[in-house]
Amino acid sequence: MNARNRVILGLAAVGACLAVALGVGAAILLERDPTIDDTDLALPTVADLYPAGTAEPFTALERCGLSEASLNKLVPDRETQKAYAPDLSCAYRSAYDGSGRKGSLSVALDDHEGSVHDALLSFDVVTELDTLATSKDVWQKVSGLGDEAAVSYDADFGEAKLNVRVGTVTTEVRYAVYRYKDLDRKSLGKKQAVAGAIAAGAEVVAAIGGEADAPAVRTSDGPAAPLLPLLDPCTIVDRTTLRAAGFDMPSKSTSSTEFDVPQRECQWLLLTGTPDDRTLSVSMSAYPDQKRRGGAERARRQFSELHDSGRKTSTTFHALRGPGEQAMAYYYWSDSDKAEAWGEVVFVLRNLLVRIRCSGSTNGKPFTEADVLNRAYAVAEVMAAALPK
Repeated sequence: MNARNRVILGLAAVGACLAVALGVGAAILLERDPTIDDTDLALPTVADLYPAGTAEPFTALERCGLSEASLNKLVPDRETQKAYAPDLSCAYRSAYDGSGRKGSLSVALDDHEGSVHDALLSFDVVTELDTLATSKDVWQKVSGLGDEAAVSYDADFGEAKLNVRVGTVTTEVRYAVYRYKDLDRKSLGKKQAVAGAIAAGAEVVAAIGGEADAPAVRTSDGPAAPLLPLLDPCTIVDRTTLRAAGFDMPSKSTSSTEFDVPQRECQWLLLTGTPDDRTLSVSMSAYPDQKRRGGAERARRQFSELHDSGRKTSTTFHALRGPGEQAMAYYYWSDSDKAEAWGEVVFVLRNLLVRIRCSGSTNGKPFTEADVLNRAYAVAEVMAAALPK
C-alpha cells in the first residue's frame, strides 16, 4: 500500500468505523475509494512489555527473590520466621545472641488475581497518594522502582515500609535495623531503615520482571510539563477531513462532562435500515493535577487499566509504537445471532487520554480487524497531530 492510499485510508477511517455511541447521531453518505487495499493490518505494532509482571514468575521464588548476600547484610545471624503465605511472603529476624547490629525484614507479595485495577486500588489505599493523607504515615514516592513505589517510616518502631506495584503485583517490604547493647535496643534511624527497605525491594522487583534502576526517594517531583488543554474532537475531525475521505457529514453529536476528569466526545452514526449500520466515537479526557499526583501520571495509570482489560478480553490485542507516549489497539468479534465487530485505538499524551472506538459491516458481514483498526489508527493520527507538543 503506497503513502497516498495510507493517507486516504486514514481519512476514510472516520466514516467507516463504528463506535458505540451514547448520543444522537447523524446520517452519513458513504463513498469508499476503490483503490484502497485494506485487507492487511497496517499498525506500528511493538512487543507488549507493559505492564510487566504476572502472577506466574514469583510464586516459586526462593526467599521471595532476595539473595543470600543481601539477607546476610540486612539481617545478620538471621532466623527464618513463619510466613503467613509461604508462596508469597517471607520473614526474617536476627537471632538475639547478645550485643551487635540486628535487623528484621519481611516481604509480602499480592498478585490481585491478575487485576491491574485491584493492584492500583491496593497501592492507593496503602500509600494514600491519590488523596490527602489521613494516617500518621507520610509516604514519599520512590523513583526507578517498579511501575510506581512509595516509602514511609514509622519512628515509633524504627521501621521503614515500602510499597511497590509492578503491573498486577504489589509488594510490601518492612525493614528495621537496630543495635543491641546488653538488653538495650536502639534504632539506627530512618536513613538506614529506608535504604535497607529499598535495597530489598529492588531485588524482589527485579526478580518478578519489574524495573529496578537506581531506585531512590524523591525529594520533589521537580518541574512538571504544562498540562495539555482539553480540545473538542468534533473540531479536530471536522467536515473537511470527512469530505476529503469521501464522506458527507451534515451534522454531528457531542457530549461533555466536567467532573473530576473533564471529557469531550464526538459521535457520528450511520443508520441504513440494514445490518450495515456504522458509528464512530472519538473522546478525549484531560486529567488535572491532584495534590500528590500529577495529571500525566493519572492518565498513564488509567491507560494501564484499559491496557489490562483490553489485553484480557479482546479477540486480538496490539501494543503500538504511537501515536502519543503509549498506545494500543484491540479488536472484538462476537459470533452471535447478530455478529458484531468493533475495535478501539487508545493513546495517552501527557495528561490527555484519547479513545477512538469504531465498528461496522459491509454487505451484512462485520468489519474485519483490518477494516476497523486501520481506520481507527488513522483517526488517532489525526487527533495526535492536532495536539500541542
